Amino acid sequence: MSRADGSDPPLEVRRATSSDLPHVLELVRNAHRLQLQQRDGRVWSVADAPLVDEARLHERLGDGLVLLGTVLGVPVGVAVVRHQPVEGGRLAVIEEIFTEPEARRVGVGRRLIEQVERWAVETGCLGIDSVALPGDR
Repeated sequence: MSRADGSDPPLEVRRATSSDLPHVLELVRNAHRLQLQQRDGRVWSVADAPLVDEARLHERLGDGLVLLGTVLGVPVGVAVVRHQPVEGGRLAVIEEIFTEPEARRVGVGRRLIEQVERWAVETGCLGIDSVALPGDR
């Protein structure tokens, strides 16, 4: 996704707002659709997949973290994170993290992770938890 001159296009990762929810929801749906094609994706979809639900995403805007990544102003990446109480504190749990395939390798995913890490530190988390299926490793 480089420009004709070889430079990377402008990208931004920011906290999503309620007006971004349609874009966030579309990206999460795309992530789930692609995940089903991965090894063990079907098992994940019935056993562990979070609901693709606007209400859950709206809730995360208030009690968690929802990030939207854009390239040239076009939404191409998302991260949805919540707190999970554990003995001695809490964890930041990544529920969703996704970058559209055509927008990979320009830094959106890295920026999403960096902001998740920053949020986890700022909110006093002991660590970050996430699940990666065999097809994503």
